[in-house]
Amino acid sequence: SIPDFSSKSVVIDLEYSLIGEMITFNPLEDYRSFINEECIKDADEILKAGIGDILSIGGLVSSFKEHTTKNSKLMAWITVEYEGKEFEITCFPESYSRYKRFVKLGSPVILEVERLSKGGCNLKQLVRLDLLS
Repeated sequence: SIPDFSSKSVVIDLEYSLIGEMITFNPLEDYRSFINEECIKDADEILKAGIGDILSIGGLVSSFKEHTTKNSKLMAWITVEYEGKEFEITCFPESYSRYKRFVKLGSPVILEVERLSKGGCNLKQLVRLDLLS
């Protein structure tokens, strides 16, 4: 069947699958002001946060890598990109099992993460912005 090119999501998915970038639409455009107001701007802000602090990260899912633990549970690392900056988030099995169906390359997201003792972050909540409208 012929794709519905009048649908933003169809065009974005097609462009991303063919060339790895969005050309016609910027999926973050409608959410830019919210991300700028509510989310951290740089990965250095993670290191400045206290252990256990909750931070918000917004942007596009640019990559994710799944891994099976010794206990045969699936976890992942998700990379979110915003304005040329990347944030890598650890998703332990409990949170990944809850949110993996929403993890899609090129999708606009807001992540709520917890600062870990070794400088990284653990996913606490994931919201797909494109599914809210």
